[in-house]
Amino acid sequence: MYRKLNIKLLAIVFAVLLVITVIVKISDSRSGDRTLKSVLVEFNSDDVTTIKLYPKALNGGQLTFEKQTDGWIVSDGESKYRADSATIQGIVKQFEKLEPIRMAATKQERWSSFEVTDSLASRIVFENEGDVLGEVYVGKFSYRQPKNNMQQYNPYGRPQGTMNTYVRIADEDEVYAVDGFLGMSLNRQLNDFRDRTVINSNTAQWSKMVFSYPADSSFTLIKQEGKWMVDGVLADSASVADYLKPLGRLQSSLFMDKMVGGVSHSVRVEGVGIIPFEVTASVGAGVSFASSLNPGTFFSESIDGNVMQKLFVGKGMFLK
Repeated sequence: MYRKLNIKLLAIVFAVLLVITVIVKISDSRSGDRTLKSVLVEFNSDDVTTIKLYPKALNGGQLTFEKQTDGWIVSDGESKYRADSATIQGIVKQFEKLEPIRMAATKQERWSSFEVTDSLASRIVFENEGDVLGEVYVGKFSYRQPKNNMQQYNPYGRPQGTMNTYVRIADEDEVYAVDGFLGMSLNRQLNDFRDRTVINSNTAQWSKMVFSYPADSSFTLIKQEGKWMVDGVLADSASVADYLKPLGRLQSSLFMDKMVGGVSHSVRVEGVGIIPFEVTASVGAGVSFASSLNPGTFFSESIDGNVMQKLFVGKGMFLK
């Protein structure tokens, strides 16, 4: 009889375990789509030909980025401009293999809490010749202070917190936390994405600069046998070096639609192994200028502004 009780008890235990196993399997199958993905969107950055961006700051407005053979073009639907290709490529790199840190929500009712609704999020769509590669709603940013027992330090030895952004993939309910501050690179105005280049050239390769100014103030700075000359007179090498130092990468963000007035000042640069270029300016009631390295783009500033002060100098600066 004792043996029969043991067999009966084992049968009961087996049945209970079987029921538990079935329940777990059913639960797993139902929640399988709630498990954390390894990657939210994944594509090859080289495959992206068009980006459609709906920044929160534009309240439904759209910016379109189109890849050209020589860089990117940004458009707001009315005007097209050369875009800062480095900025656009940086955005693509942020999203090409977007990995989640954790799941923050699984229901639409929570979307507004993480600012991933249509009206609260910045939305970005990556396309290849019309085919959607990925579409992401970028929402709320959060910062977590470092824990005392698990501190991370930046290069300066200070405790470093954790920066996360909440995102949602189009046509999905789940909200995920990802690393970084994605909204900062997306929630911008049109001009924030434009090419700011005035000069981008290696000054060590420059050999000739022609300064064309009003009246008789024009002159030429030319390198001969390793020495700089100003209209045939030996220039002060230290002064020339100081002048050239900030010019290799000169930028401006004061965009305007066109030049105001005729050209009154210009500097043409030539050299070995570089593309010759020219910066032209109109100096009158105001200052406007343009660079052949950034065709179709015009800038403005004051007479003592960044470009005018650094680039358009007088002959006397180079003489001892």
